[in-house]
Amino acid sequence: EGSEHPALHFFHAAELREWLEAHGCQVLEIAASNILALHGADLAPIHADPAAWETLLALEERLCTAPGLLDCGSHIIAAVRTPGAT
Repeated sequence: EGSEHPALHFFHAAELREWLEAHGCQVLEIAASNILALHGADLAPIHADPAAWETLLALEERLCTAPGLLDCGSHIIAAVRTPGAT
């Protein structure tokens, strides 16, 4: 009551996987976004250094699918194949 937002639900990664599979989707990959660059971090100094930026991107790519970190990003991204898709 008193909320300006409609009802919503925030999934955790395992719950999202279960929900997608229960609806006939084949889960190809689940990843978290912004594992290292969360909460508005100032990335300008890192971006200004090409080696540091490449290191950050490599770490982000490596960590985004780590099972213990799937619920730690700002969003959960799921790549799925839907029933009947080729």
